[in-house]
Amino acid sequence: MRILSARETAWFNIGPDTTWDSIQRLEDWPRWCDGLIEASWRLGEPWTVGSRFSLDWGVAADSPLAGGVILEVDAAPEEEEGSLRSISWVAGIGPARSEAQLMILQDGSGSLVEFVTSWKGWASPLFRNRATRCANRQRDWLASLREILERVGSSG
Repeated sequence: MRILSARETAWFNIGPDTTWDSIQRLEDWPRWCDGLIEASWRLGEPWTVGSRFSLDWGVAADSPLAGGVILEVDAAPEEEEGSLRSISWVAGIGPARSEAQLMILQDGSGSLVEFVTSWKGWASPLFRNRATRCANRQRDWLASLREILERVGSSG
């Protein structure tokens, strides 16, 4: 099976609980994410398996960064040192089906955040340009989140 993925990782000088709290507030994403106009829930309870959300960038956005259907949410207990928190969703149909996953891990006094998008199947080589655009948007998304969290969370 062919797989194409775009992976962006960033270290945040802020704990994973604060990072997780910010990511969970989907409707607030446009406040800190450059280019994102609206983020909203379309169906179901927020962050539950099967719920659907959409992201409006004002221009056509590549799947899965335009929203999708939640596949899994793993919010590890806060008292677990080094615990992993993750959210994954799927978007598109047929050969254009894609997945995204956000993972947050305790890393020293901060958190390591990984954002991965992937396409699987015979058509995945056709999505190279889409993967590049997704990687750029993922990088910008992580940079925007880190900037607002570190500014808000800093004592300076």
